[in-house]
Amino acid sequence: MRNDLPIVRRGTTPTVKVRVKSKDGTALDLTDAYVYLTLKENVSGGHEITKSGENVTVEVSNNDSLVSADLTQSDTLALTAGREVEVQVRGKTQGGKALATSIPAFKVGKILLDGEI
Repeated sequence: MRNDLPIVRRGTTPTVKVRVKSKDGTALDLTDAYVYLTLKENVSGGHEITKSGENVTVEVSNNDSLVSADLTQSDTLALTAGREVEVQVRGKTQGGKALATSIPAFKVGKILLDGEI
């Protein structure tokens, strides 16, 4: 899996993007799959954000599927600055095949002016 994830800063509205390929490196068409994109702070009891259904976009190219979801200010303000956030895509195809990607981790960036703007 290759990923193109933004730095997750509190109070921002990034689009989280994850590229998904099958284990053998061939294209994996997720357009008809039900897909979940989850971000979770890597601490016990850490905050979790999951996007699915109409809140997730899947684009298929020749080599992979690009899964993306927009985060709201409320989503990112719920994260704690300095913590690691893990990201994973899970899904189930129309044929019943379940999948899960590897789990990259990113730090949450701080902001100086707190709250929604």
